[in-house]
Amino acid sequence: MAQRLLLSVAARKFPGSSPGPRFFEMAEIIKLINKEMFDLISSGKKKFEVRVEDDCKFGEEDTLILKEHDEKRELTGREVRKKISFILRTKDCDWWKKEDIDKFGFTVMSLE
Repeated sequence: MAQRLLLSVAARKFPGSSPGPRFFEMAEIIKLINKEMFDLISSGKKKFEVRVEDDCKFGEEDTLILKEHDEKRELTGREVRKKISFILRTKDCDWWKKEDIDKFGFTVMSLE
């Protein structure tokens, strides 16, 4: 399995401030997804996924395993595996004013 080079937030913002890069194995991350979004991703129509990043640290080259659930949040048995090719963490971005984000939210676009 390939390895991913990770730098701490401090190392990215303040080079030389941390002990240096660390290597981690690529991860397989399992998340639940509703039927509507599952169908769009498995058909190829939806080529992005938006998540609130919790304790799971997504990384480029990781495999995201999306398991479909029904209205009762019970698994249907269907799943799709996708490689994560790009990540934008909005918490690290200072491009937008907080007031604008609170007022309008984000628009996420898929580009081809």
